Amino acid sequence: MSSNPKNIRKIFILCEGKTEEIYLKGLFDGFLPSSRYALNSTKKNSYKNFQYLIQRSEKLYDIFIVIMDLDRAKADETEYKHLEKLISVIKKRKNKSHIFLTHSNFEDWLRHHFKPPIKKEKLAEKLGCKDTGELKSKEDIFQIIQNTGGSIENAEKYFKDLALFCDKDLNIHKNNKNSLQSNLFYFRKHIEAIF
Repeated sequence: MSSNPKNIRKIFILCEGKTEEIYLKGLFDGFLPSSRYALNSTKKNSYKNFQYLIQRSEKLYDIFIVIMDLDRAKADETEYKHLEKLISVIKKRKNKSHIFLTHSNFEDWLRHHFKPPIKKEKLAEKLGCKDTGELKSKEDIFQIIQNTGGSIENAEKYFKDLALFCDKDLNIHKNNKNSLQSNLFYFRKHIEAIF
């Protein structure tokens, strides 16, 4: 990594919800200086809006990382087309920008931090929350997972051999959009490769 400020690559990470944002802050703690990235979760978390945010912010950031669920693309053909366009915009950047998708939602990624994976309806309870609403408001979700016996390595191992909708080269495999999956299993390596 160069000490020349002109060579520092700034990353804009767009994620779908507060849970993802808090989780990533915990993951990055001690690993990625906060001056190197901006992390944004938004209530307007559609595929189309994320495409707009990338295009609007192109002059401010070098690399864009998007973390979203696949559920809307499964249920709605218009949303599927917006997702295809978003992936196309990211792919054209050719600079380590990437999209990480989980089907059906981010909680599927979280519950696979445990061996065996926790059932969706039991995840909040396992993490000391009364319901998923409280889970989404926890400010230290990554640490809570670690303190309750969970490990990101478990999730990475579980998901690495499952079929993906969007692979490392940002190629779309439409037949896989409805299956349990998360390409977050290579997220840490992808971030490390940027630096």
